[in-house]
Amino acid sequence: DILKSNPGRRNFPLKERLVITLVTSQTNQVEADFMGVLDKVINQLEITRVQVNMTAKTEIIKSVLTAKGDVLVIIRGGGGDALFKVFDDLEVMQAIASFKGYRILGLGHTGNATLSDLVCDYAASTPTKAGLLIAENLEPFLKSKKETRDLDIRMGMLNESIRFLEGEKGQLNSEIANQRKTIANLRVATLFILLFTIAALIFILIKK
Repeated sequence: DILKSNPGRRNFPLKERLVITLVTSQTNQVEADFMGVLDKVINQLEITRVQVNMTAKTEIIKSVLTAKGDVLVIIRGGGGDALFKVFDDLEVMQAIASFKGYRILGLGHTGNATLSDLVCDYAASTPTKAGLLIAENLEPFLKSKKETRDLDIRMGMLNESIRFLEGEKGQLNSEIANQRKTIANLRVATLFILLFTIAALIFILIKK
């Protein structure tokens, strides 16, 4: 029933600011493995860490039900099969399935599989690979966003240059028109002076 009610695999949320709830064990190495592959995108991540006993059913369920954000990540280190039995529990599975965002499990090492893998969106074989999924999805998206912003800036500068040149062209055309008008006026004045001079000469010759 839980598998039927689960909406299925969701698409990874591509956002410039990704809010993550990280449910992890109290082992620092596990978190270090996860965080170690997020260097290039860490400034775009808002991570809330919730440390729980990874064999305590009630703690796990509470941490999942109170999780907020775009992505829920649950990671823990490796160990014997008994350490993972809690993730075969129906109530734990229901809690994970109920999370509205993207769900990632990174439990143990390669070969550690649980029933909760069936209700998450990505079941990583290790905590490191859980982090890699985030990095590999987010890096190209952020790169594309940056390239788009840079292109918009260059286009804005180009448009500004075009507007400036159009203004310069308009001013130049205005100056050319004024110069043509001045030349035309000079031609009229020159012609008038020439005609006046000729008329004066003719008058003088007649008088003689």
